Amino acid sequence: MVPQSPNRPNVYSKKVLLIDRNQPTRDVRASVLRSRGIEVHAADSLQAARFLWQPNLYQFILLDVRRHFPGEALEFYEQI
Repeated sequence: MVPQSPNRPNVYSKKVLLIDRNQPTRDVRASVLRSRGIEVHAADSLQAARFLWQPNLYQFILLDVRRHFPGEALEFYEQI
């Protein structure tokens, strides 16, 4: 467990939706977040992320916008 610092926000028991098409990158990012006490739900596409999405479940969404077609990420955010 990482000690809580007064200069760091409390991220324990937070949920993150991580969206990245590249599996090795997704796995590393998820591992780092989990090591900090964050619950990670990972998706390999925006379609999979839409399936996982539930209102008020996630505190953060991490999306590699460079790996998606222009406008696709914005459309996803507008839908959720």
